[in-house]
This record gives sequence, C-alpha cells and structure tokens, in this order.
Amino acid sequence: MSAVVSADPRSGAVVEAVAEETSSAEVARLVAQAAPALDGLGRSGRAVLLRAVAEELESRRARIVELGVRETALPAPRIEGELTRTGYQARLFAGLPTGVLVSWAQHHGGPWPATNTLHTSVGTTAIRRFLRPVTWQDVPEAVLPEELSDGPVEVPRRVDGRLVLPGPAAGADPPNTAGRRHQVRRDRRG
Repeated sequence: MSAVVSADPRSGAVVEAVAEETSSAEVARLVAQAAPALDGLGRSGRAVLLRAVAEELESRRARIVELGVRETALPAPRIEGELTRTGYQARLFAGLPTGVLVSWAQHHGGPWPATNTLHTSVGTTAIRRFLRPVTWQDVPEAVLPEELSDGPVEVPRRVDGRLVLPGPAAGADPPNTAGRRHQVRRDRRG
C-alpha cells in the first residue's frame, strides 16, 4: 500500500508521510470493533468522551494550527476559529442529554400550554426546540450573544430567575435621556 502524505498546497511539495493507506475493508473492521465499545459507554460515558476530545484538541492547539495552515494554506486565525468551534460543539453536545425519550409515545401531559405541541419539551415535537438557536445550556460565555452574557446589556432579561432591566452599571452616572425622548416623540408626529 502507498503512504498518505502531507503536502504544501502552495507548492505541491510533499512535506512528510503521515500514515499508510488503509483499505475500505480495514476501516470497516475497525469501525465494527469500536462501535460496541462506544455503545457500551452510555450517555454519561459519551459525555465524558466528548469533553476529553475537546480537552485533547485544546492541548494540541499549536500543532493542529501549524499543520492546518501548512496543509490547507488557510490563515491561522481561520484554523484557530474552526478548532475553537469544534471544541465548543463537543462540550455543548456533552452537556445536552435531555433525559427524556424522544418518541411519538412520549407526551408532556398536564394542562394547557404544557400540552401545546409548539412549546413542549418532550416527545417528537420537542426536537423543534433544538432546531432553533435558543438552547444555550453549557455554552461557553465567549460564544454567547451579548444579550446572554454576564454584565449590563440593553435588553430586559432574566438572570437566575430575576428580571434585570437595562440601565447604567452600578456607580455610573445616569445618561441624559430627556432630549432623546423629546426627539422620539417629535419624529412620531411626523
């Protein structure tokens, strides 16, 4: 079999041999061997595995970025961003088990609106909640929208169950809004 090589895309020059080519049959054999071990981990074991993968990627960041730049000719910030995103996704998926069966037989029950399929968090219609970007469980603060991050923001929100209204930070002088309110009213009158 031939060697799998790393090549510089700018010059086409072979940099190094990185592995031996593997046949489709060998890949299928390895997958068949690994699948039962992965299934045997269970949900919590897979979460531990995903967190370990994210940590391992982070520990090898410098080498991965170096190789990524060399093999793709993409700029280092792009490779850094992709690596960061991959680590965040692994951590996100590690913390996302619902603990509820997603099937047609599972339903929420209880009084309305719990039985309203637009707002349920169990059963097959619960999948809609995860198709919209509104689930932020275990998402690192660095990738949260500004409205969801810690600190003052310009929108009302709930923090630990308490309503927090926009306003100046503690100790800051309140802004002069009288002129702005007058301007808004004048603009509405047309």
